[in-house]
Amino acid sequence: CGIISSYRNGTSGSRDYVIHDCTGAINGRYYSNGNTDALNDGYVKVVGQLRVFNSKLSLSIHHMQPIFNANEITDHFLSCISCYLYYKKRSSGSVNTANNAAIAQEAPTGMMGGEMSDLE
Repeated sequence: CGIISSYRNGTSGSRDYVIHDCTGAINGRYYSNGNTDALNDGYVKVVGQLRVFNSKLSLSIHHMQPIFNANEITDHFLSCISCYLYYKKRSSGSVNTANNAAIAQEAPTGMMGGEMSDLE
C-alpha cells in the first residue's frame, strides 16, 4: 500500500511510478498490457517483484488497484511492523531457521501470502 507521488508515461505502454508508504519511496514500472485504467493519484495496493538494477532497488508492478477503505492502510502499517520485528528476531538468532516449514509458521501472516496485504 502506498500513495502515488508521481508518474510518467514510459516506453512500450509502460508507466513509471514513485510510490510512497511513509516508510520510504520506491520507483516502480507498470506495463498496462492494454489496460487503459491507469491510476494517476491516490492510495494504491501494489503486487509486484522487487528488482535490483545498477545498485538501485525498483519494483516491477504486476497488479495495482486503488484503495477505498482506510483499514487497508492501517493493515499495511501493522504488517510492516510485524515483518520488521520478525526479521529483527530472526537476525538475532532467536528464530530456528533449520526448517522452512517452521519459518513459514512463525512468520507474520502477511509475509507468506496470508490474509493480510499481498505485498508488504
